Parts: sequence; structure tokens; C-alpha cells
Amino acid sequence: YTLSLHDALPISLGELGRCIRGVSYNPLEDILPNRTADSYCLLRANNFGGSEIDITDSVFVKKTCVSSVQEILPCDILISMSSGSKKAIGKTTIVRSISSKHCVGAFCAIFRSSRNAFVKHFFDSDSYQKQLSILLEGTNINNLTQEDIEGLKIKVPRDDRELQIVVNILSAADKEIDLLEQELAQQQQKKKSLMQMLLTGIARV
Repeated sequence: YTLSLHDALPISLGELGRCIRGVSYNPLEDILPNRTADSYCLLRANNFGGSEIDITDSVFVKKTCVSSVQEILPCDILISMSSGSKKAIGKTTIVRSISSKHCVGAFCAIFRSSRNAFVKHFFDSDSYQKQLSILLEGTNINNLTQEDIEGLKIKVPRDDRELQIVVNILSAADKEIDLLEQELAQQQQKKKSLMQMLLTGIARV
């Protein structure tokens, strides 16, 4: 079976799903020091990026600030929409699994569609980076709008079979990269341990 995206149909992301802006809140009145039954865990841009979500530095916001559509769901894609640094604008992470009552702050957004397993790979692509650069070029305002995200162009296979083949191939590549990164981290840790033993005389050459 031969597959090529050269003939894939270019459409806007807004035709696949919707971009949902994060939660607005009053920092003095709506932020809570700890999770309660009446709060949501609020994720900000520093809590995500790449393949992981880190909630160790998250805060909690009153649930009255959060609409039902702003609650994070599995397979949502989180996007950094505003930042003091252009490098942080547009970074994304797909939510693999998450417990209830999580949301993102106003400087972030959620992209939600039934095809996010495919869309995720678009956000990892050079095409996304090029379109992002054009949006931010020549402006001192480091901010993306919902319309900016929904207006991005993406090539989508013409039928669901082709789309699933692309998802399977790219997901397999992601898994291989994850395994190699884990192996690299293990080898680096072994090196650190060996250096410590050699430098302290515990082990001799």
C-alpha cells in the first residue's frame, strides 16, 4: 500500500475542531492554595510542553470560573498562546490521560477534535513552525488568538484509512524515540554514577 500526503486535502484546523481559550480569573480572589471539592487544577504554559504534563507547580482555581467546555479531556491538545518569550509561544502537548477537574489558564488554550491523534503530529511538524513564525513575524505582541489556531492549514488524508495509517506510522516513530530517550537517560545516569565512584576513589581504574 503506497501512501503520500502530496495529494492530501489542505484544510484549516477550524474545519476539524475548535480552539477553546483558557480560564480567566482574578489572582487575588479566585486562586486557592490547595485542591478542594470546589476547585480545578489550573495548568499554565510551564506545566506542559513536549510529551509530558507536570502538575507539581500548578495552582487551583475556583470552579465558578470554569465552564464545562474548558475542562480538559483526554486527547485534548494544550497550547501556549501568550508569553513574554516568542520561543514559548505555540508549544503544545497532547493529553494522554488525566483525572477530572483540570483546566488551562487564560494564556493557554485547548484544541479539541475527534482527529487529535493525527493533529498532534501536525503540531510537531515544520509546517506548523513555519506558519507560527509567519503569525508572529514583525510583531512585538507575543500572542496567538483562537482564530490564528483555527486558521492554520493542515493536509489531511482523503479517507479515514489513510489517516489511520499515518497516525500508526508516526505514533510508532514516537514510541521508538521515547525508548531511545529513556535508554540515553539511563546511560547518562550510569556515567554520572561511575564518575562519582572514580573521582571519590570508591572505584579504581
